[in-house]
Amino acid sequence: VKTLPPTTIDYLATLPDLYYKFVPESRLIRSLKRIAESIEIYYITSRPESCRDATEKFLRDFDFPMRDNLVLSMSKGLDCRRHHIDVLVDDIVTNFVGLPMDTIGVLYTQPWNEDADYPRRVSNFDGVERILGLKRRLDGTAN
Repeated sequence: VKTLPPTTIDYLATLPDLYYKFVPESRLIRSLKRIAESIEIYYITSRPESCRDATEKFLRDFDFPMRDNLVLSMSKGLDCRRHHIDVLVDDIVTNFVGLPMDTIGVLYTQPWNEDADYPRRVSNFDGVERILGLKRRLDGTAN
């Protein structure tokens, strides 16, 4: 397999059509909106700064709960620390390396990580809501 140069990858990532091939399920958006009623959500992505506009447009177009909460990150562990993130949901196991001790990593199941051995895994955001509810009860912050 030939690897593309970083400049080509950065360019491809700025193409809006690339994002619109993957339409989020309405169930995901409903779940995120429920979560956002009681918890501040951050979208932490490894996309380059050149993708910010396309990413924000995608999130707005599909009605993701948005504030000033998009973080383009070179280190998800550092950004979780900076923004006091309690739970990081990601589909790449290596993004959990370097997480603060008080941040829970949750692997979102995708075809490329089905064989990964990780203790906390969900296949939909209903599972994320359950984990967040458990975390709030453990922290004593549940309603």
